[in-house]
Amino acid sequence: MKSTINPHIRKDLDIAKLSEALAHPLRIAIVRHLRTEYQAHEKGGGQLIEKLAIEFDESEETIRYHIDALVRVGTITTKIDRGQKSHVLNREFIGRLSNLIDGLLKIK
Repeated sequence: MKSTINPHIRKDLDIAKLSEALAHPLRIAIVRHLRTEYQAHEKGGGQLIEKLAIEFDESEETIRYHIDALVRVGTITTKIDRGQKSHVLNREFIGRLSNLIDGLLKIK
């Protein structure tokens, strides 16, 4: 049985992953926020969650849910160092998906 994925199917899987990552306007807003901040730190108390909840007029629970969804698909990563949690935009993932979007828009 063949274990490699057809390159065309791989691109479609990546597009599906992008669609899931950006399936909600709040997720897009979080990605934009992290893009401008580059890296957002939390010190135990969830300062990023609080800041985004106020900025986007959403509950902290809703913000956590969407951040978790973005982490699951690889759009952002979460690191913990010395008790400080950092949410970082995965620029490699974003770059790959940007290329995929460009590819979708090309006219053959």
